[in-house]
Amino acid sequence: MALIEINISMVNGTLTIVPTIKRLDPSDEIHLISNTANAALKFNDNAPFRLPGADNVYMLPQPTDTRQPLQLSRSIDVSDPASDGFAQCGQHINGEFQAWLQSGGGFPPIKKPSGT
Repeated sequence: MALIEINISMVNGTLTIVPTIKRLDPSDEIHLISNTANAALKFNDNAPFRLPGADNVYMLPQPTDTRQPLQLSRSIDVSDPASDGFAQCGQHINGEFQAWLQSGGGFPPIKKPSGT
C-alpha cells in the first residue's frame, strides 16, 4: 500500500495542503497524465511498471483521455535521495523520443541533497 504524506498548514490565513508520495508498492496503481501533446516518459531498465509501450517509451495520455492505470511490479521509495529516478521526461516526435532536459528532468523528481 502506498505511503502518502499530507502536510496541512495555515500561514497568514492561507490554507495549504501538499500531498507527497513517499512509497509505492506492487498493489498500487497510478495514472500518469500530461497537458503537453506527445509527452512521454522513457523508462530505464529498472522501471517499476509493466510498460504498455515499445522501447520503454510510454506516451502520457491527456487528462481527458481514457486510460488504464499502470500497475507496479515492485516497490519503489520515491523519497530515496540516492536515486536518479527511473524515467526521463520528454516528447515522442516523428517516432523518436526527445528528452526535455539534457540532465535532470527524471521521474519521479527526486531531490538529491547538495554535494551529491
